[in-house]
Amino acid sequence: MISAARADILKSGQNCWQIKPVTGSGVLIDGRDYYRAFYRAAANARRYILMSGWQFDSKVMLLRGRDLRESIGETRLLPFLKSLCGRNPELRIYMLAWDFSWLFALEREWFQKWIFDWSSSPGMKFRFDSSHPVWASYHQKFVVIDGHTAFIGGMDICSSRWDDRRHKADNPQRTGPDSGPYGPYHDVQAFVRGEAVDVLTGLFQYRWIETGGDPIELPPLPTRHEDSILYAIPGLSLPIKNVAFSRTQGRLSASSPAVLEIQRQYVDAIMAARETIYLENQYFTSEIVTQALADRMGQGGPPLDIIMVLPKGPEDLLEQAVLGTAQARLVGRLRSIARLTGHSIGIYYPMSKIYGPDGIQKPVYIHSKLLIIDDRFLMVGSANTTNRSLGVDTELNVSWEAPAGDREAYSAIRRLRTGLIGEHAGLRSCAGRRELLHNKKTVEVLDQLASAPSGPLMHVPENNVPLESKIGHAISLENFFDPSKAGLEEAFYEAISTLANGSFTKGITRLWRVISGVEKDQPVPKKTFLP
Repeated sequence: MISAARADILKSGQNCWQIKPVTGSGVLIDGRDYYRAFYRAAANARRYILMSGWQFDSKVMLLRGRDLRESIGETRLLPFLKSLCGRNPELRIYMLAWDFSWLFALEREWFQKWIFDWSSSPGMKFRFDSSHPVWASYHQKFVVIDGHTAFIGGMDICSSRWDDRRHKADNPQRTGPDSGPYGPYHDVQAFVRGEAVDVLTGLFQYRWIETGGDPIELPPLPTRHEDSILYAIPGLSLPIKNVAFSRTQGRLSASSPAVLEIQRQYVDAIMAARETIYLENQYFTSEIVTQALADRMGQGGPPLDIIMVLPKGPEDLLEQAVLGTAQARLVGRLRSIARLTGHSIGIYYPMSKIYGPDGIQKPVYIHSKLLIIDDRFLMVGSANTTNRSLGVDTELNVSWEAPAGDREAYSAIRRLRTGLIGEHAGLRSCAGRRELLHNKKTVEVLDQLASAPSGPLMHVPENNVPLESKIGHAISLENFFDPSKAGLEEAFYEAISTLANGSFTKGITRLWRVISGVEKDQPVPKKTFLP
């Protein structure tokens, strides 16, 4: 039901940075669609490509299986980009990646600056970004093509991220160049076109300078060239004329206040909910988002349907011990509040679909960062629902809000929500998805599916952390690994340095700074993050 008597959620300068018009925008679901979209758009670039990310891998395959028929030659990331520069000497490619902590060394491609700079074309330039609070991360993930098309969201163009919407337990195409086969993986990316892209172009230029790079002079195109081939990609276009950008940036200094637009937008959107809250995220440890959900349920009114899709659990032992403990605690709290207030809440993780006589299933890893409110508001981006993503790290989200009474816009967001739920719940038939489209009690439907012992959907348990009883909260690791303010980061760095042998830590840190090329003469950022 659409009601015109409502207040807008998006407020420029309060819970978002800028609201800008678009000539087209939409959502790409899972790595196959995003990598194909990027490949097609980059192949048609005439002047420049700007790439910002948490991680890049030079050998990741962009096209796989039958999609290889679309190849213009190379399909691995770095050889593909080099080939574009070879075909078009006027093309310039700039890449900006997080100058990552040594704790992530085993998960990263080594010597990246050497690989992307020295092994590439003269038209390519690569820099590491460390312009953020101590021990925080640079996590903005976006690509700009010729100033007319941009991709933004939670997807990295790197190893172990590609998958298609089938999420089969075993898929021979789902392999990394060095890591080998990996499990089912779900993610979401957005695309925008038109004037809004200028915001991302300016943001990239600003951050490039903040890292110590020379100003980037980008040649304008004669006209705002838009490649219609992008719309042949199986994604969802949104008939909404404006998009909003929001950020997180931890406090860098006394004169540089924190930017908390994404955090504020989560709270405002949740408090505005009247019927449905749908959330997908890699983690759920944010005290602020949990409190917003608790406050909204405490307001009473008609029962809300709250659906959360999370991974079965954290990927490694450290995350399991720290973030898993926090998530189990918050999940239990929300379920208790829902029971007391009469709202419906379902917190699930998806399993791979069953194919063949063996009936093999594996958990689908959720990496997306998405929020939908009442099928009238949609947010996609890089920010996890953790304390650090909403308060410390450098993040970037994009949002849409359907105008009151705009049935076409509402319907588009509803199709996205029901399509995602259908993907996770194994509802492959049109009839099954139509039931979700017209049934307001979605949690009841999903709870029935999750009650099956080998179904496609499972309840996220409240106590799924084996080490919880051994570690508990006494060590307060949550405050170190998932802080809400940048001030805690320096204390954690000092603590971990002492525990891990200070000289060893300093040696590893210096080694990676030498490798990344920032050991000498690296300027200290002094500007506030307000481009």
